[in-house]
Amino acid sequence: MRSRLEMSGFDKIAGRRIVLTGGASQLAGVRELAQLVLDKQVRMGRPIRISGLAEATGGPAFAVAARPHHLRP
Repeated sequence: MRSRLEMSGFDKIAGRRIVLTGGASQLAGVRELAQLVLDKQVRMGRPIRISGLAEATGGPAFAVAARPHHLRP
């Protein structure tokens, strides 16, 4: 992943922080491994401030699919 980010130029655009989303981001040790490999601060993404979501959809697996109402086209 690091080499792909570097080849695309996004390693500099991304800055110093990375947000992991999706179901695989919940695997044990993924955040720590990403910090080591990418040499960046890494946090888990979660849907926030979105009303009407069931509690079961509040984890990182749903962070990509969730978008606040005011950002919808």
